[in-house]
Amino acid sequence: MCVLMLEGLVSDLRDPRRVIQTRSVQTLANRLQRFVTKHGASINQLLLLATQEGTPKTTNGLESKNGIFKPFSRVAKFFPQETTCQLFFAGVARMENFDVKTRSRHQGTSALQRAGIHLEDLGATDFFGAVGLPKPQISLPALTG
Repeated sequence: MCVLMLEGLVSDLRDPRRVIQTRSVQTLANRLQRFVTKHGASINQLLLLATQEGTPKTTNGLESKNGIFKPFSRVAKFFPQETTCQLFFAGVARMENFDVKTRSRHQGTSALQRAGIHLEDLGATDFFGAVGLPKPQISLPALTG
C-alpha cells in the first residue's frame, strides 16, 4: 500500500491538471520515481515482515531523516511561493552542516568542525552570518510546537 501511495504521488506530481509543472516539481517527481524503483520492493518486504512477523516498520536512518525534516516542514509555509524545493533543501543541507551531533562517534561536533572549517574564516560568527541571513525573530517552541 505504501509503495502504491508513493507511485500515486509521483503520478499526481506529473499531472499538469493537479500540479504546476515547474522544474523543481519535475525534478522531485523524477527523484521520487527513482526512489520507488530502487527501494519499492524493499519497502514492501519490510512492511510485509512487519505485519507477518512483527518486525519494526521503520529504520533508524528513516527516523533520523524524519527528525531532521520535521522542523523544516513546519517552517516551509513561511517561505515565499517562488522558493523552489531545491533552494529549500539546500538550506536544510547547510543547516545540517552546522548541526552538532548528540550521538554516535561524531558526538559533540558538527560537519563544519570535522572538516576543519572555521566560521571566522568566512567572516561570520554563526549559521545566519555565514549564509547572509538576519538572525530570526522566532523562538524554538514556535518552530517545534
